[in-house]
Amino acid sequence: HHLSPVLPRNSWNSSVPPGMYFTCCSMNLAFRREVAAYMYMPQLPRGMERWAAIWCGVIFKRLADLMGWAVTAGTPCVEHRRASNLQANLKMEFLGYGLHETLWQIVDRVSARQSNPADTYLAIWDAVAVAFPQLAAVAMEAKVWSTLWEGSRRTPTGLRRPAGGATRDSAKGE
Repeated sequence: HHLSPVLPRNSWNSSVPPGMYFTCCSMNLAFRREVAAYMYMPQLPRGMERWAAIWCGVIFKRLADLMGWAVTAGTPCVEHRRASNLQANLKMEFLGYGLHETLWQIVDRVSARQSNPADTYLAIWDAVAVAFPQLAAVAMEAKVWSTLWEGSRRTPTGLRRPAGGATRDSAKGE
């Protein structure tokens, strides 16, 4: 990776309009500390691993839209020049393709802004867990992540084990 302290002359930076999603890449992601509780990149089951950053971005962007927060995208600060291994990438993506086409729509349908960002974030993950029982354990982990970041400032409501007591292993089908 090549790190550059100054953005190139042809760099750009633009607001992402409400209702529009963008490609989120964890390699070039910056956010304010105040939203760290809502930037969970889950450890997904085999065959979905590479969707973590994308789904983190989709869920965060919906939260930002509901809360009226601005999101900007721009030229990456890190250039990725390493060639990818197509076969290895497909093994980490294949199960996620079908889910993604529905997941972003489920997330986009969450329209009720709760009284605070934490509860709104939890409501989005609840919608994901209901639509995709195989991701219920991942949704629970996102809620734990958010709660840990929130710390003693408040205790979010809705932190409960998914129906059936789903665990990471049951989400993977193991």
